[in-house]
Amino acid sequence: MIKIISFLQVFTIILVVIGHTFIGEICETPLIYLHDWIYGFHMPMFMVLSGYLFSCHYEKNVNQQTIGTFLRRKALRLLLPYFILSTIVFFLKSHIPQYAARPISFSVTDYFHQLLFPYDNVMGHFWFLPTLMIIFVIVIFIAKTPLKMNKHLILLVLFVINIVVDRKSIGLLNLSGVAYYLFYFYLGMYIERMKIIEKFNNTYLYLNTFLLLVINIMIVFLPEEYVMRAQLSGIFGIVFTICLGLLYIRQQQQFLDHLNGSSYTIFLYHWFPQVFSNVVLINILHLHWSISFIFAVVSGIYLPWLIYRYEVSKPDNKLKLLLRIINGMK
Repeated sequence: MIKIISFLQVFTIILVVIGHTFIGEICETPLIYLHDWIYGFHMPMFMVLSGYLFSCHYEKNVNQQTIGTFLRRKALRLLLPYFILSTIVFFLKSHIPQYAARPISFSVTDYFHQLLFPYDNVMGHFWFLPTLMIIFVIVIFIAKTPLKMNKHLILLVLFVINIVVDRKSIGLLNLSGVAYYLFYFYLGMYIERMKIIEKFNNTYLYLNTFLLLVINIMIVFLPEEYVMRAQLSGIFGIVFTICLGLLYIRQQQQFLDHLNGSSYTIFLYHWFPQVFSNVVLINILHLHWSISFIFAVVSGIYLPWLIYRYEVSKPDNKLKLLLRIINGMK
């Protein structure tokens, strides 16, 4: 299972980097359909992975680990990078607003607003960090309760909440987003408990992967107001990604293995080379969008990967220690 989870993490973060590369002129090209396909399931997939790993590593040791220890570790991993990197980027964006897609002023109000309202954060994708932290708090307390609720019923209730909630209606701490993504987090726990991934690995894997991809692409062309469009895209995308990972393993492929372990660092730092690409290559040098797109994707993956390789290498030094602190690593 380690290999399939590693593939899913790497594949999903690659989709995240590609999706965040769609800026300006490229949004007017046919590639926008790739953007819509990616955004249909990449963040639900991340939540599923988080729930799966939670079920693997925490729930099985619930009696040996205190709530405080678990939450402190998660706060260090999620909220410390959120605070440090948001503060750095806030300072940069507020002093060069002419290059910012969403200009801000250098004020106390704007600073705390972008921290407390994650969807308005200066690094837009960082909404994921406090959202996941709150989900961990909710799930950890549920796991500690003596009540043994039916896991099928819980999944159904969370699915209904996912359908009815507007994930951007309550911006404070992204509470609506928490309610929305709780379903996908618990779905990951459900998949691990029921050993569903093991059941996917059958003789029809090639056909299933192809059909799921076709269905997922077709969903992109459904009207946005279509009932459950987001849920269909998310669930079919998740199942497709799992099947693709099983194919990757069955074929004994290794071309993505060098990125194993670096997904979180890529998530944290891919914004910086992508902004450089947008500001310098497009706005200053006026290069064709395709050049900027390729550079932003490649640099968005491999510059953070180089940071990861450096911070986990030996011997240790003060710079590596600083990087680990920023990244919330042990």
